[in-house]
Amino acid sequence: MDTDVSLARRNVRELGVEARSEVLRSDARRYLRRSRRRFDLIFCDPPYKLADRLEGELDSLIPGRLAEGGSLICESAARHPLELSLPLVTERRYGDTLIRIHALEGR
Repeated sequence: MDTDVSLARRNVRELGVEARSEVLRSDARRYLRRSRRRFDLIFCDPPYKLADRLEGELDSLIPGRLAEGGSLICESAARHPLELSLPLVTERRYGDTLIRIHALEGR
């Protein structure tokens, strides 16, 4: 099993929020196209080399899947960040990696 997914599931368990949490490892585009649910938090870590080809589709899908006040945490290459239209709250650079946190303001 993917260690990142295992860690996320363990954190959910240790926080005692299993009943209201779901950890998925999936192609975000495919999942978000099919799902009608809204999420408080979405982590997105597309392949760095494909980021420029994926950002348009992700930008159109993610806002419709975030709950009001929800957040998106997105990882990309620092040299080629995902440019999304959601309001940017903060970003952090760790070597070649860029983490951006976006938030969907109240509707």
